[in-house]
Amino acid sequence: MSDAFFKYVSLKETLFSKLSYDENGRLLLGNVIVLIVPRRIFSTVQKSISDILGDGCAALVMYNAGYSIGYDVLSKVIEKFSNDIRSAFEFFMTILTTRGWGELKIVEFDTDKNTYRVQVRSSYGEDLKPSRRAVCHFIRGLLTGSLQCLTDSRGKDVKLYSRETKCVAKGDPYCEFLIAEVKKFAKIT
Repeated sequence: MSDAFFKYVSLKETLFSKLSYDENGRLLLGNVIVLIVPRRIFSTVQKSISDILGDGCAALVMYNAGYSIGYDVLSKVIEKFSNDIRSAFEFFMTILTTRGWGELKIVEFDTDKNTYRVQVRSSYGEDLKPSRRAVCHFIRGLLTGSLQCLTDSRGKDVKLYSRETKCVAKGDPYCEFLIAEVKKFAKIT
């Protein structure tokens, strides 16, 4: 597990201890209705979108869904951290790790340059091997949306974009995401 996991989640508060059922038989994690499904279902949905509508549509749908969720979750999380954006983002990464999205690690976090790199091990991209291109569009969206929320919360008029520079589906040992300002993006390698 990552250091962030142990920093924010005590052993007594593991994921499973927060599971319960409501009076209608819905599974809850805390007070949120959840589903527990094999990761393969998620990757199969993405593959089905790609097979039917093409890789570009799959990338757009998955990225936009992730972006919306990342932005929404961070807008709630940031308040709990008194606008300490790095701690809020680390906590968000802990949420993703404990929910099975992979083990996330910050490689670069430069708020002055609005440049961020995040490494993800054990992502759902493992289920989409082999691929000629990066495929973890949902995670890319989650990270970009969450960091855009943090950028907006600081009152910066900056639009972020991202690229998955490494992907396990392509044969890389892990996935890595670069998130930066749109206007600077072409300059960053």
